[in-house]
Amino acid sequence: MNENCEHLNETEKTMQTLRSELNLADQATEADILREIQSLKRQKTETEESCAEAVLNAFKKRFDPKHRPLLRSMLLTNRDEAIDYLHTIDYRAPQAPFPMHNRGAARPVDEDAAGPDPETLRQAANEEILRYRETHPSVSYEEARNHIRNRKPELFGLPTRQ
Repeated sequence: MNENCEHLNETEKTMQTLRSELNLADQATEADILREIQSLKRQKTETEESCAEAVLNAFKKRFDPKHRPLLRSMLLTNRDEAIDYLHTIDYRAPQAPFPMHNRGAARPVDEDAAGPDPETLRQAANEEILRYRETHPSVSYEEARNHIRNRKPELFGLPTRQ
């Protein structure tokens, strides 16, 4: 019986300590204490969330907006390391593409500067391949093409060997 009395006295002392720490009246019940603790937890959560949002707003130019929820959860679980991580990010927002111009019909001022027309080169290469096959009937088209390509790379748009 004596143990029960000690336990009750200890519980009453704990309850009285909680009442005084929570600034509640001496008559506050256990339910009042629990309600106040829940209220404080809710306030703490709201404060942490608003701080996380403030940090994200301060660093918003450093990260891709689609990563915001992930960074927010990082801030809520480990604020110091998340802030250190935000300092290391070097995000560059995508730039608007340069305007496209229709230059298909445009001709360079100097025709020689542009080089020969690709169609003309293709026709000349095919003529050379056919001529080579006429003189060497046992050679396949592929072998003839490779031979002409090695002898006259300029017909295939390749730089000439020197």
